[in-house]
Amino acid sequence: MKIKEKLSSAKRWLGEYLYALTGLIYPSNCRLCDGEISPQMTLVCPSCWEELLGCRPIVRRKNSIVKGVPIYGSFSLAPHQEKAQELVHLIKYKDFFVLVGRWVEGAVGSLTPLKDFSADVIVPVPLHHTRRRERGYDQALIIARHLSDVLGMELKPRALKRTRATRPMVEVAGHERLSNVEGAFACRKGTDLAGAGVLLVDDVYTSGATISQAAKALYSAGAGRVFSFTLTRAGEQVD
Repeated sequence: MKIKEKLSSAKRWLGEYLYALTGLIYPSNCRLCDGEISPQMTLVCPSCWEELLGCRPIVRRKNSIVKGVPIYGSFSLAPHQEKAQELVHLIKYKDFFVLVGRWVEGAVGSLTPLKDFSADVIVPVPLHHTRRRERGYDQALIIARHLSDVLGMELKPRALKRTRATRPMVEVAGHERLSNVEGAFACRKGTDLAGAGVLLVDDVYTSGATISQAAKALYSAGAGRVFSFTLTRAGEQVD
């Protein structure tokens, strides 16, 4: 294991330990339903976890053209609504990234459809370095690391980069989303994806603009097929 991977693993473990320790010292309420939680639980109660993990994933197995770019399949753990939406908000904006591992690993039984995707490697959709510095972490990278651990699939954490800062998508009207991220991604020099099936990972699938532009960069580096994985998907219900 490389030094960076060891440090990343140690950092994730330390984060989980500190959150658990906080729960022991300052017992609090569930962040999703406000119900009381025991000192042994951290942030989210068992009832809310059961509801979240009971969501049927949203799966698209057929090839589709997203904003002019082919995506050969997509998978989301839950619709972007109610408790799933709030959990993503906690992960993305409230520094509760420790919840990513519990969600992905808890939903391992729902990941079976990913076997139908001919993916070889996992690549996260990166934040721009200025936003990552402000936030202190990159939620898509954390999701990708846990997914890589669960699936036993190779992770290429630095394959993609953002070439420019973009506005947060929550601040952008639907018709402006594509132009906001158009040309905002590129593969790093030396990235070789010749013929590879790539599972592109992000937190939320909304309009498909971000996924399409990140996929476009992957194709430019030789990727054969691109699939997408997100925690939630907006605007759609399960099949």
